[in-house]
Amino acid sequence: MKWRELCGAVHIHSTCSDGSGTVDEILRAAHEAHLDFIVLTDDAKPGACRVEGTGRYDDVLLIVAAEIGSRKAPHVLAFGVKDPAGLDRYDVGHCLAQIRARGGHAFVAHPRGVSSLGMHIPPWRDWDSDAYAGLEVWSYMHDWIEDLRWWRLGSYVLRPESKITGPHPEVLAAWDRVASTRRVSGIGAVDAHAKPLLGKWCKVFPYDVLFRTVLSHVLVEDVPRDAAGEIAAIVEALVAGRCSMAYHVLGDPAPFAYAAVTGSSEVQMGEAVALEERPVLKVTVPGEGAMRLVACGEVASEGPGGVAEFRPTRRGPHRIEVRKGSKPWIFSNPIYVT
Repeated sequence: MKWRELCGAVHIHSTCSDGSGTVDEILRAAHEAHLDFIVLTDDAKPGACRVEGTGRYDDVLLIVAAEIGSRKAPHVLAFGVKDPAGLDRYDVGHCLAQIRARGGHAFVAHPRGVSSLGMHIPPWRDWDSDAYAGLEVWSYMHDWIEDLRWWRLGSYVLRPESKITGPHPEVLAAWDRVASTRRVSGIGAVDAHAKPLLGKWCKVFPYDVLFRTVLSHVLVEDVPRDAAGEIAAIVEALVAGRCSMAYHVLGDPAPFAYAAVTGSSEVQMGEAVALEERPVLKVTVPGEGAMRLVACGEVASEGPGGVAEFRPTRRGPHRIEVRKGSKPWIFSNPIYVT
């Protein structure tokens, strides 16, 4: 089977909730950043406007989802729910059940929560639930804001990239633990709001800047399709974990690739392969990267960039991390060795 890789930004707010840009402005920024798709996630609150224009705009696919939550509850992203209004009234468990009952898929948003600059959103605690499809392993704005305090604001705004440390170890550990019991997708997100800092002329992290930071790369079957079919394929890939995330500030992650090969098949990220088939995990990493294989939550192998092969010896999730210098760069979804 031939696969095509598409790159996009997930978790974006417009003027329909608490973002500063219209949908047209956001699409224009996505076009200028050469993105294939964006996922709009305006808050699903009573009275909030909803964008119904899912489809292709110029060369950018617009996927409309929703963020659900409050200051008292963790947040989730709901994909594929036509009318998410009112879901924030429920407790987390009921909210997840409602998303599933309405034919949707839930992703945990910024699982570390927020406790900075007067904002407080509790962290995700319901890790053992099987009702969410995935989580934001790396949320760019929440990485940036993690240790921010008012007296540090100047340095954070002037040198934002110096504050980026990558997915939090606690989130990675929780992801590995859950993935050892079931398939769960990890995605990269931006949580874009483009909020004004000094009036409308100065925004903190405008959309065009964020669309060059932590992006999601998905693999879709390389067949002709219309916009609706392509959007469905992107959402399916995100839910299935047939995707990776990359920090584009450090450079284009191409030609990154990760698959398991047996005598009869090739298995992609998010899929399973039997240990008895003696699979070979094949990785291609840009030459300036340093890779590591994380098997069942433990570093199993490390090496320089280039092409590498690993032969798994245990059952469980096997994923790839790539760093460039001291900075995190690329994180794959696991291949599940069963």
